[in-house]
Amino acid sequence: MNMNPGDFDKKIEILLKSTIRKNAISKEEYKCIRKPYAAFKRTTGKEKLQAGTEMAVVEARFIVRASSVKVTNKMVIRYKESLWDIQYVNDYGDDGQYVEIWARLEEA
Repeated sequence: MNMNPGDFDKKIEILLKSTIRKNAISKEEYKCIRKPYAAFKRTTGKEKLQAGTEMAVVEARFIVRASSVKVTNKMVIRYKESLWDIQYVNDYGDDGQYVEIWARLEEA
């Protein structure tokens, strides 16, 4: 699949999320494993009511060049200081050059 190199204009960070427990207190910690440029497109946006609070849910698609680092849905993406939860990872175009990442952002 041919991609326009100019579409890869968004700098993102792919982070590995881990939970650290210390004295019965859990803390999430993030380790950057890759800082690629990505093509970015919002796909849906909606509002929902959760626990009495209105929340905005935005879903987006990121496309990055493939690398030896395998991206999984246990990771998150940092884009513009927001953390996006990775929902699905797909080989884009079946030629192994690009990886398509579907992610979700929930904001209160």
